[in-house]
Amino acid sequence: MPLDPHHRQAGFSLVETLVAIAIMLVAVASLSQLFGVAAAANRRASRRTLASLAGRQKIEELRSSKGTTLAPSPAEALEADVNGYSDFFDAGRAASFVRRWSIDPLPAEPSSLLVLQVVVLGRAGTIEARLVTLLRKEGA
Repeated sequence: MPLDPHHRQAGFSLVETLVAIAIMLVAVASLSQLFGVAAAANRRASRRTLASLAGRQKIEELRSSKGTTLAPSPAEALEADVNGYSDFFDAGRAASFVRRWSIDPLPAEPSSLLVLQVVVLGRAGTIEARLVTLLRKEGA
């Protein structure tokens, strides 16, 4: 039986299949890298959220004193672990932080307003969160 030169078998050749597989492998490899970047960004965001919550908790704790029992902090309270102006915050398996805070009179109204600052540091000593608020002394 002679072969018909105009008749072609339907389907893909081996070369076309290999090219398609190569394209798919490149696409999957780039997507897996994207998933890695997204996972790292998610971990950073989670750490920052926990750090913000830890800082907010300390701000609320300081505000609850109404300014009556708060003494001004040493000048280096935000740069070093000063007794009475720093603590360790453990968020379980998620993260651990060092919180440092300072209490300073507001220069414009030193007798009635305090500036409360809280810095939350991550494991590497990097600042994960910084919170600042004013507190009016009770009775002022």
